[in-house]
Amino acid sequence: MQETMKKTKSNGVMTQQEYSSWIAALMKKTFLTKNEVSDLYGLGLAHVQRLFNQPDTDFVTYIGKRKVAEREKLDAYIRAGKATGI
Repeated sequence: MQETMKKTKSNGVMTQQEYSSWIAALMKKTFLTKNEVSDLYGLGLAHVQRLFNQPDTDFVTYIGKRKVAEREKLDAYIRAGKATGI
């Protein structure tokens, strides 16, 4: 039996079981990179980039020079419906 493979933006190609573990690990992280946001929410990188560049977002912060998203605030932003039409 052939195992289903899943391609992610930040972690390459992995099996379905590895992918499930990857998503579970992302759901526990406090800060997410753009690629991780794309993998976790199933959004394209262009859409994630537009989300990160929105002026009214409170979920974007910097760790050094890297722009990251606070996962809980991003969840609230998406659930409030503010991420549509970007």
